[in-house]
Amino acid sequence: MKNKIIKKLFSVLLAVILVVPAWNLNSRADGEYTIEVNVTLNVVTVYQYGNPVKAMVCSTGTSTPRSGTYRTSDKYEWRSLVGGVSGQYATRITGQILFHSVPYTRYGDKSSLEYWEYDKLGSAASLGCVRLSVEDAKWIYDNCARGTSVTFITGYSAPLGKPSSYAISNAPSDIRGWDPTDPDSSNPWNYKYQDVCFDADFYYNNYSDLRSLIGNDEKALKVHWLTNGIREGRQASEEFDVSFYKNSYSDLQAAYGNDNYLYVMHYITSGRYEGRQGAESKHPYIKGKCQMPYTGEGGGYLIGIESYDNPNQSYRYEMLILDCNLYVQGLDAWIYTTNQCCVPEGNALWTIWQPQYGYYWTLFRVFDENGNMLDEACYGFVNAF
Repeated sequence: MKNKIIKKLFSVLLAVILVVPAWNLNSRADGEYTIEVNVTLNVVTVYQYGNPVKAMVCSTGTSTPRSGTYRTSDKYEWRSLVGGVSGQYATRITGQILFHSVPYTRYGDKSSLEYWEYDKLGSAASLGCVRLSVEDAKWIYDNCARGTSVTFITGYSAPLGKPSSYAISNAPSDIRGWDPTDPDSSNPWNYKYQDVCFDADFYYNNYSDLRSLIGNDEKALKVHWLTNGIREGRQASEEFDVSFYKNSYSDLQAAYGNDNYLYVMHYITSGRYEGRQGAESKHPYIKGKCQMPYTGEGGGYLIGIESYDNPNQSYRYEMLILDCNLYVQGLDAWIYTTNQCCVPEGNALWTIWQPQYGYYWTLFRVFDENGNMLDEACYGFVNAF
């Protein structure tokens, strides 16, 4: 009799397990994260075990629920949406209501963002879905398991406040088609080579209006510089001042006129390697270089770098050679390096290098005692011997 009762209880328990929805089996203890969408404020607040931990600015719409609690289900890295557009990092809330990025005009093309819709984040703009920046949509996609509770409310309650949003329609045409928060390495908003022209701390400290308008938010400051600051002629780093650069070179004035963005791009991609000075206040550390045939024993080339100073012999120097022929073939083109070297006296480092015939670039660098690069310059030459 006892065994029959046990078997019957086991059968009931098994039946209960089998009817539990699949998303519940994947949920995180029914609530590591819960989400609240304030439709009035267009703010998403994420709670972790009941405590608010993250706020996101969003755009809701006419068909967005005004109340009720739902459980997330399907996820899509890309999802086709109503109106022939698509979104990144979509998470289904209920029915046709999803979290997703601002729409793109072409499925899978991250450069086709509807940037005019991105400008509307923080206000009602969608048909019903909850639009987010790519960064925030991806966070929910990555961190909130299927079955996460999503509650819709109205009113003016947002425990972490409403994050700032920023418009990107004024950005140059070659970058505004991307979401500035997208972590993709191809995102032109994220190019590291822009760092020579943009320093968030420099930009923040030099413009009081930005301190009150934006605050010390690196991403928002960079967006402001790219969308407005460049056009306004604002200097965003010690190394580069677009007004100084534009007024210093007549050949660039003839080519670029008053398009400040083109001056920025020229300096980043060409000017600094041509030895052009980017700002009046920039201290040049590299005084000169040497690239000349060496007629001594063994022959080759004598290459060298000299700095303006070398306090306490603390500077380190580096010289690298790039083979242009290998570079155009897509092969590993850096064929020689001195590594970082100190010199026992003076301000210069010299070495003898024996190249093959061909075209080469020499990259000269100066570092301080902490390994911070102070200056670099690149020069080309042809070995015809």
